[in-house]
Amino acid sequence: MNQQPGKKLLAVFAHPDDESIMMGGALAYYSKRGVDVHLLCATRGEWGSISDKSLIENENLGAVREIELRRACEILGVNLAGFLDCPDAGVNYTDWYETEEKIVSRIRELRPQIVVTFGPDGLYWHPDHIAIGDITTRAFASAANVESFSRHFEEGLEPFQPAKLYYAVFPDFLMSQLAAEVAKKNASANLWGFSAETFGVPSHQITTMLNVEETLVEKMRALRAHQTQFAPDNIFSLVDDETAKRFLSREYFRLIEPAAVSKNLEIDLFAPVETADDHKTINGHMLFVDSAMKNSKPLERNSGRTK
Repeated sequence: MNQQPGKKLLAVFAHPDDESIMMGGALAYYSKRGVDVHLLCATRGEWGSISDKSLIENENLGAVREIELRRACEILGVNLAGFLDCPDAGVNYTDWYETEEKIVSRIRELRPQIVVTFGPDGLYWHPDHIAIGDITTRAFASAANVESFSRHFEEGLEPFQPAKLYYAVFPDFLMSQLAAEVAKKNASANLWGFSAETFGVPSHQITTMLNVEETLVEKMRALRAHQTQFAPDNIFSLVDDETAKRFLSREYFRLIEPAAVSKNLEIDLFAPVETADDHKTINGHMLFVDSAMKNSKPLERNSGRTK
């Protein structure tokens, strides 16, 4: 196993469970390699769905989801860097400057080489996902600016520029194909009532694909630690090991900063951007879920609610 000590990664997402859905495999993958992996969560998901009301009892949903997130982080080997205390379903209506400052503070404190968040698609156009991605993108730039949040200097937090900013994404066919496969055995399978067609981005936006098959077990365990979010008929509850291996053993990212110079896919978030040899072209630069699905819809070269 290629160890990567001395490296740090900070993921910033909106709700408990986002980390496991978007990049649970990657978080565990890098943690196993000695990377110092941290997570900031904007909300406690207090307005999310409840799969089983007995899981809540006398506690509020936000408190229970925080416990679930801590369990998931333990499974993935992630350090929970804290919550940004934004209201669930209302990240867009918080004080963006204040939230940005909190993220900048963590970046300056932790000094990660890699920052990952949501892109403007929000996975399925979720307003909270879009907002936290936008705020984190601003924080990525502000963290190195000596004129931004200068009071941090009095606290010993010096300006710092992470090396790379990524958006965690799904390819636009992934959830449709996964839903169709699960529905063969479970006709009632669903995605919190959302259409699978709303998930994901087109291939020209994907710059990086990470093979997380070796940490797929941890990814699925972490997903299922979020018990309140996955009802028995949810696709992520119903997916079996073989189907998970086919559809969920790759995780996808879009490199935002610095701009990618290679047309080939990266296979490591820590790969030097300027080194094209560190990248890999897969299936002639067209992505497929696995070799058995080469006749299925590939990622197209074109472009696009709430849990």
